Amino acid sequence: TGDWRLGKDNYERKCRYVLHTDRTSEQLLAAAEADLAATRAEMARLAAPRSVEVALAEIASQHATPATYMDEVRETLAEATAFVRQKKLLTLASGSNLAVIDTPVFMRGIYGVGGFNPAPALEPQLGAFYWMTPIPADWPQDRIDSKLREYNRFGLQQLTIHEAMPGHYVQAEYANRIEPRTRRVLRAIWGNGPYVEGWAVYTQRMMSDEGYLDNSLALRLSMLKQMLRGQANTILDIRLQTMGMSEQQALDLMINQTYQEREEAVEKLQRAQLSSCQLAMYYAGGKGWIDARDHFRQRHAADFSLKNFHERALGEGAVPLPALDKLLR
Repeated sequence: TGDWRLGKDNYERKCRYVLHTDRTSEQLLAAAEADLAATRAEMARLAAPRSVEVALAEIASQHATPATYMDEVRETLAEATAFVRQKKLLTLASGSNLAVIDTPVFMRGIYGVGGFNPAPALEPQLGAFYWMTPIPADWPQDRIDSKLREYNRFGLQQLTIHEAMPGHYVQAEYANRIEPRTRRVLRAIWGNGPYVEGWAVYTQRMMSDEGYLDNSLALRLSMLKQMLRGQANTILDIRLQTMGMSEQQALDLMINQTYQEREEAVEKLQRAQLSSCQLAMYYAGGKGWIDARDHFRQRHAADFSLKNFHERALGEGAVPLPALDKLLR
């Protein structure tokens, strides 16, 4: 019978510990809303003379079937891994301890699409898992179609970059090499969420900027749609928890302003009502990683390389991003 909304005071207190950024929720909200408008404008420019909706519908039509869904995920992982090696974006281990598997049934309520489960910090040889949630056989056709349109060929590429290569999987593998082991455990237990989620968001834009899939317009638009999602996540989290945003306003933001399928939006609304501060990690973290890279580039103008920055930053483990910036000086 209680109100699920956290309220402004509690939200501010919680986010100081969860996000550990140098921005207040008001500053974060203002930045997210400004960036959402700018991202929509960039998508309109790229899609012209078509509308963004038409361009995204054409992209969404290129999708797997429920039977080929997992095979396409494995193909995207192989493509992304080859590109990271070819472009020397960072050093990868010669072998891989990552398996692509169905999301365990008991985790599917949280991971409706997919997720990543890292190898244990003290026993990395046990391996990591890239979870993909199968499409239920008893779903009606309209739900199946909505899911496949959202996670079309290019949407799956974005998911794989974020969850696995070079996103969460690579970040976790670097974290599991930290010495001494006591520091590794400390970073694993107290790891900063915006560092972890921000790295995965940062890699989505970085891969596109570096020319993944031959600078595909479809991939670029799909990436920008993902950036819109992160910006909307922050707006949803702050406005729902502290400003009385209604369910309909939340759905309108996701469906009409950030081009998400209704199936995706309904699941996200439930997540936003059950959690607080976590949805803001993606946008806050992505901005923090870009800031850290820009500052590192300024300090190493003569010999800057993405490879050096990535390996130095990942080698510190999941510290708050303002602290990462200082550690890289």
